[in-house]
Formats: sequence, structure tokens, C-alpha cells
Amino acid sequence: MVWPISSLAYACDGGGKIQTGPFGSQLHKADYIPTGIPVIMPTNIRDGRIVQDGIAYISEENANRLLKHRVRIGDIVFSRRGEVDKCAVITAREEGWLCGTGCLLARPNITRANPYFMGYSINTVASKTWLNQNAVGATMPNLNTGILKRLPVPLPELSLQDRVASVLSALDDKIELNRRMNETLEAQARALFRDWFVDFGPVKAKMANRITANTKQADTGDAGAAIQAPYLSDEIWSLFPSTLDDDGKPEGWSDYRVEELADYRKGSVNPANEPDVIFEHYSLPAYDTREEPALDFGATIKSNKTLVPEGAILLSKLNPETPRVWIPDRPTGRTQVASTEFLAFVPKQGVGTALVYSLFNETTFRQTLAGMVTGTSKSHQRILPGALIKMAALSGAPQLFGAFENLVAPMLSQILANRYQSRTLAQTRDLLLPKLMSGEIRVAQAAREIEAVF
Repeated sequence: MVWPISSLAYACDGGGKIQTGPFGSQLHKADYIPTGIPVIMPTNIRDGRIVQDGIAYISEENANRLLKHRVRIGDIVFSRRGEVDKCAVITAREEGWLCGTGCLLARPNITRANPYFMGYSINTVASKTWLNQNAVGATMPNLNTGILKRLPVPLPELSLQDRVASVLSALDDKIELNRRMNETLEAQARALFRDWFVDFGPVKAKMANRITANTKQADTGDAGAAIQAPYLSDEIWSLFPSTLDDDGKPEGWSDYRVEELADYRKGSVNPANEPDVIFEHYSLPAYDTREEPALDFGATIKSNKTLVPEGAILLSKLNPETPRVWIPDRPTGRTQVASTEFLAFVPKQGVGTALVYSLFNETTFRQTLAGMVTGTSKSHQRILPGALIKMAALSGAPQLFGAFENLVAPMLSQILANRYQSRTLAQTRDLLLPKLMSGEIRVAQAAREIEAVF
């Protein structure tokens, strides 16, 4: 069954709209503040959803001044320049945020078009190709409302749109659930690391005699914190000293440099020497998009890459203000390579992946990294590996390294498992999407294929 093709203008007409975000003259640099109403920019549109990393904020007053640009549930926000094939449907979380400069907003008429169905149709290869081919601009692709209005979209009867959106949303809902679960697990790991090795919470608790045998819970530093570190057993509790030394660190603990915790591996490979081999490629764009390595033929990789050893943790040396710490997938037989912007570290025996991963993500550690950069360009500041490995990293004791690993390694394993499942779900969605949109398969068949994945 071939679905009728209409235009985005028709899908938005008679109750919806298509408009450009506020002009630069309406929003000035001085209008942005540390917290307030989030402003959606093209960099915040990623993999079909809105991400809050690095998002800008304006005051409620300014947001209301630009009231027509505040988004509603079901709006579709497009990148207006650069990567013009990016769009995301607004969910309940983003309702009331602002469609920012550099974006376009489409509000479907819900009596004609299911917004989520529209979002899925626009994220097909066919629609992305159309947007790229019809964008204007010699140096940077640009969209405008005229181009967007002409975008062809399938528009079957509304009940069918609803069923298709429901089937595909089942996949995206599980992907989103996995993402939130991973955020919680990562927050728990960070809280535990900070409590043990930065704030020395259990030691200070012992000193203050604040915790009884029945309430030994790691102190996250905030009695009202939503994220709780795991309960400490009697065995782990006994590993902590009850005093601080003259330097303010737990009695008997040693100071460790990065090089004493993990080996920096500098091995490299030129994938172009094996043009027909598929490499698992860990690049900065791949990390920023989905934290999913690309599968690239050697012929398409034009420069030497870092060879990723088994058990490695990848730390980006570029712009450390943006945390990029990556645990590669378990080996699958393909050679794993990484951008040379990533430094590969293998934990030393007795240290463990969880400890090094948590260290590299810790706020104080990252602040120190940010103070070690070289380079004057804000977008190309790098850490020198030689300075990094000599950097004082943490105070601790070997017995606690093992205890930390026992508690946090299962969290990291679950994070990796969730990522793998989300990748499988996304692949299923991306395979079904064009078939559904073209009418090649029916909704019931797609639903059966999705059930087989869960």
C-alpha cells in the first residue's frame, strides 16, 4: 500500500504553523544567563531528540517577550543551518522552552497530522536527503520556511498515523528508559567515588561517630540528594580509617598519579593499509551523537588512529571542559581504533576499570584538566599526555580500590548492556522506518518484529 504524499505546509495548515526562530537582534549575548528557560539551538538537536548538554538559558521575562517562539508538546524543531537534516519532536520535558536562533519550528495541525508520525517520517533517509539537496548557501547549507513548507511528507489517514507512531514509539520509549537508567547509574558511581576519594565521607563519619552499625550509608555530601550511594557493608566499613593525617587525607592512604593507576597506551595503526577491512571506529562525532562507534572501511579512514587495547578506557584530550570518557564495547573480532584525540588507558592490576572511569569523570579531576590545556583557540584546547600522566589523581588505598570495583563494576556492566540494547532497538527502528513510511510493510507486521526484539 503506497501512502499519499503531501507537504509539510499542508500538514501544518489550518491550526499549525511553520516559522523561523528569533532573529539575532531579538536575542543578545547579554540575555543568556546561568539558569532559567532553556533555549534550543542546533547543537541541542541530536539523534532525533533534544539534549540538554551545553544548553543556553534566558530569563522568564525574555522568554515571554518571545512568546511565539516557546515550544509546545508535538512541535518539531529543525536545525536551520549546518546539519539541516536534524530535527526533534518536543516532548513534555521541553514544553515551554524556547526555539532558539538557528532553528525552525513546525507545529502540525493535529487534526491532519500526528506530530510523532511527522517526526519519524522526517527522520527517514529520503527526507534527510531532500533537506540537504534543497538547502541553500554556498559555504554552509541553510533552510528557510519556504523550503520547509515544500518538504514532502507521507500523510495517510490519521488513525494509521497514530498506529505507526505508537509502534515506533515503543522502541524509542525503551531507548529513553535505558538512557535515564544509565544517567542514574552513572550518577550513583560518581557519588560513591566522590564520597570515598574526594570528600572522605566514611572517614569523616567515623571521626564524628555519626553512623551506627545499622545506618552505614555513604554520605554524598547532601542530606537531601536524590542519588544515594550504595550501602556499606561491615567489611567495607572496616577498610576506612577513622582519622585524617596532617595533610588532611585519611591516615595510611597514599597519593597516586595517573600513571600509577593506569598505563597510557600509544600504539597506532593506519586503517588505510587494510582498505577492505571494517574497523570499529571511536571518533569524537560518534561519541557526541550516540556514544556508538562507527563501522568504517579502512579505505575511508584517512589517517593513523590509536589502537584500542582490550580493557581500555578512552579519555578525550580535546577541550576537557566537555567530558568525553568512553568504555569501548566488548571485543567482537573487529579491530577497534580511536581518534588520536582520545588517549587510551588500561587500568593497572588491582585498580580496575570502574575506578579509572569514575576518576576521569570526577568534577575536581576535570577542573584540574581544564587548567592544564595548551592552545589559544577555545575550540582546540588540548591536554598534553605527558603532563596528564604525571598529574596527582587521588588519595586512596589498594584494598579500597578492590571494594570500589566490586560495587561499581556491575553498574558499568549494566550501562554497557543498556547501550547495546538501545543500539539494537535503534537499528530495528531505523530498518522498519522506511518500510513503514513507504507502505512496504503493514503496522501489524512491524509490531510483531518489534515484539521479537524485546
